[in-house]
Amino acid sequence: MTHSSWEVLTDGGVGVDVGAKLDGDDYVGMMLAAVGSFGKVYGFEPDPAGFAKLKEAYGDKPNVILEQKAVTNEDGPVPLIRDGSHYSLVHKGSSGLTAEGVTLDSYFKDTLKVDCVKVDVEGGEYKVLMGAREIIRRNPQIKFIVEMHQNILDQNGISEQKMAGLVEELGLDVLLGGGTWLLGTKGFG
Repeated sequence: MTHSSWEVLTDGGVGVDVGAKLDGDDYVGMMLAAVGSFGKVYGFEPDPAGFAKLKEAYGDKPNVILEQKAVTNEDGPVPLIRDGSHYSLVHKGSSGLTAEGVTLDSYFKDTLKVDCVKVDVEGGEYKVLMGAREIIRRNPQIKFIVEMHQNILDQNGISEQKMAGLVEELGLDVLLGGGTWLLGTKGFG
């Protein structure tokens, strides 16, 4: 993901980091710098160790809300599958860990504004977008920055064409393609 992607967030905005594990780039920090003291940043990370790092780094920031939850297409418990140094919701196998699953729609049902959602969830990108229909409808200015893990998506029956079909169905345009997709609602590119 490129740092220029954060141009979609402005002072007072609302940013959401889905898969907020601090393992290199710090997107919560980049979002926080963009939204300033009047904005909000939400960070979702189901991995216990990753969440602990987030809490250590941002737990004292009043405009950062951290959730140890897995964003997906249904609310309820979901298994976390270990894949090397990451957890995934879509790999085969089991780690014996579960996380509370939540959709963006249910979590933000009472939130009027969401400006930007960054998604890096090791193959669960399709499920995250499936659970975001209402926030897309309510926020015509919204942008999604989606780190595509197409090899994992393919293993789970989600081709690039199927993903593109969902993007179209949701009323989004691909503003930038490749390994990272920048998505925006039609007419707000």
